[in-house]
Amino acid sequence: MSKPIDQEMLFLKLRKFVVRPETREDSATGSGPEGGVAGSLSDMSFADLIQMVTASGKTMSIALTTKEGRGEVVVLNGDVVHATAGDKEGEAAFYQMMRWQEGTFVTSRAANNACRTINAPVMSLLMEGARLADESDAAKH
Repeated sequence: MSKPIDQEMLFLKLRKFVVRPETREDSATGSGPEGGVAGSLSDMSFADLIQMVTASGKTMSIALTTKEGRGEVVVLNGDVVHATAGDKEGEAAFYQMMRWQEGTFVTSRAANNACRTINAPVMSLLMEGARLADESDAAKH
C-alpha cells in the first residue's frame, strides 16, 4: 500500500474480500452478535488487514485461526498494543502470525484496557515481520 491511503477506496476494495458474520458468540461473555467482520487470510493477508485497521485508527481485536494455531492481535486507536499466538506473546507472536497465509480472521470490539505487550510502531512491526519471513524462506531453499 502506498501513502497517502484513500480510505474510502480501501474500504470499497476490502468489502469485496470480507463478509459480515450474521452472529458471533463472544467466547468470554456468551453475548450475542458483535458486528465484527470475518474473512479468509488467503483473500486478505494478515499484513494488509493490520495496515487497513491501523491506518483507519480503529480499536478492535483480530482473532486468527489456522492449521498452525490460533492468535489474536489487539489494536487500540490504530496502534498494535498486544498479540498472542500459541505460547508466544508480544512482537514474537505478531511475527509468527505474519507468516500465516491460510486460515480465517474475525474482528470484534477490543477492551480499551488491553495489556500492552507491544510498543513498536506498526510500520516497524510490519517491516521486521517481512524481513524475518524473507530470511526464513531463504533458509529453506
